[in-house]
Amino acid sequence: MNNQISTAIQQIGHIVDAWIPMKIKYDKTPGISIAISHGGKIIYAKGFGFADVEHKQKAGADTLYHIASHSKMFTAVAIMKLVEEGNLRLDDHVSDYIDWFKAKTKHSDASHITVRQLLSHTAGVFRDGDTPHWENGKFPKDLKKSFSSKSLVIENLTTFKYTNYGYSLLGLVIEKASGMSYEEYVIKMILKPLGMKNTYVDYKKEIKHIATGYGSETPDQNRIVFNHYATNAYAPATGFVSNATDLIKFISSLSLNHNPLHVINRESVKEMSRPHAKTEDGDEYGLGLDINYLNGRKIIGHGGGFNGFITRTAFDTKNDIGVVVLTNTLDSNASRITDGLLDSIDMIINKSKDYSSHSKISYAKYEGIYRSVWGDSVISRIKDILISYGPKTNNPLKGAHRFIPTSSPHTFVMKSKYVYGSYDEEAVFTNFKNGKAQKLLEASMPLKRIA
Repeated sequence: MNNQISTAIQQIGHIVDAWIPMKIKYDKTPGISIAISHGGKIIYAKGFGFADVEHKQKAGADTLYHIASHSKMFTAVAIMKLVEEGNLRLDDHVSDYIDWFKAKTKHSDASHITVRQLLSHTAGVFRDGDTPHWENGKFPKDLKKSFSSKSLVIENLTTFKYTNYGYSLLGLVIEKASGMSYEEYVIKMILKPLGMKNTYVDYKKEIKHIATGYGSETPDQNRIVFNHYATNAYAPATGFVSNATDLIKFISSLSLNHNPLHVINRESVKEMSRPHAKTEDGDEYGLGLDINYLNGRKIIGHGGGFNGFITRTAFDTKNDIGVVVLTNTLDSNASRITDGLLDSIDMIINKSKDYSSHSKISYAKYEGIYRSVWGDSVISRIKDILISYGPKTNNPLKGAHRFIPTSSPHTFVMKSKYVYGSYDEEAVFTNFKNGKAQKLLEASMPLKRIA
C-alpha cells in the first residue's frame, strides 16, 4: 500500500506540472508553491509563477511565504512539549502564568480560562485585540495594554470563537513555563529537531527569498503590493515565515504512523488532533489544528491568511499524506487546491481501474493545452490513460473525461460522467509537428494546440 500511495503522488505530480501553470494564469495568481509527502518523505515539491511579479523572480519550492495562522500549530506543539516536560498542564489557568490576566463581566471571569481553552478557541476572548494592526501593519509589542473586561466577549466553554489574541497569550504562557523566550523555545524544541532551517518565528528584514504579497484584484483597482512587517507579540498566532519543504516536515511530524520525524509523543498528537470544538459545516477544531473529513478520512492541518498571502497545510492521517499549498495573493484557492490534491490522490489509489487501459502508447505527443471556441482544455496523462479537464478546476480528476485508446491510430473514445457531453464518441489527434499533435477533434468540436 505504501508504494501504491507514493506512486499515486508521483502520478499526481505529473498532472500538477500541466494543471497549475494554466490555473494560475486563469486565476491570475502571482505565485504558488506546492509540496506533497508520504511517510515523512517529500515526493513532490515545486513552485510556479512569480514570487515577485515586477522583478520576474520565479516561485520555487523553497520560496518563503508569510504562513500566518499556521503559527498556531507550532504554538500548540510547544505547549504539548511543555506538558510532556511537566512544566505545565493543559487545564492550568492562564492567570497562573500571566498575573495581569484578570477581568470579569456578567458571565465571564478570566480566572476560569485555561490553557486548553485558549488552544481550542473556546475561551471566549476577542479575536484581534483593539488595535488596527491588520490594516496598518503595526502589531502590538505588549498584550497587556489591550486587555480589559471588553476582551471577554462571550462566556468561556460555550462555543467556538477564533482568537489570535488568545494564541498570542499562549506565547507568554510558554515563556513563563519554559524560562525562555517564545522564539528560543520554538527554535530549540521544534525547528532544529525537525531540520527546519528556513522557518522563522517572525519576519525580520534580513530574511531573504521571501515572496511579495499581493492583494485581491478588484474591478476598480489593480492588486495592492503589501509591505512585509513583524507581528511582534502576535507571532505565536500569526507571525511565522516558512516554505513548502519545511512545512511538509512539520506536518509529517504529527503522524501516528510511526513517522521518524517527531518532537512530541503519540499521546500529545492524539490530544491535539482530537475534536475539542465544532466550527462550521461539520468541521472541527482540536488544539492548534483544523479537523475536517474528506471521503471519510480525517484531515488535520491549518490555513493561513496574511496581508498578501493565503496558505494551507493538510495531513491525511490514515494514508500519512501531507500537502502544502502556499500562495502570495489574497484571492487564491489554496484550500480548495489542497483538498483537490488529496482527493485526486485518493481517487488514483481507490479507483485505479478507471485510470488503466493497459496500453503501451506514448502519450507525450498528445499532452498539452488545447483551445476551442468554448475555452481551453488541459490534456494530461494519468497512469496509462489520457484525461482532459478545465484549467480553472480545483480538482483535475473530478469531472475529467478519460480518453480510452482504440485500434485506430491517434483515436480514442471519450468517457465522462457528464451526461450532456460527447461521451462514448471519438476523439482524434491530428496534424503532428515536431512529434506533437497540433489539432484535436472531440466528436464534432475542433480544438487547436496552444501550448
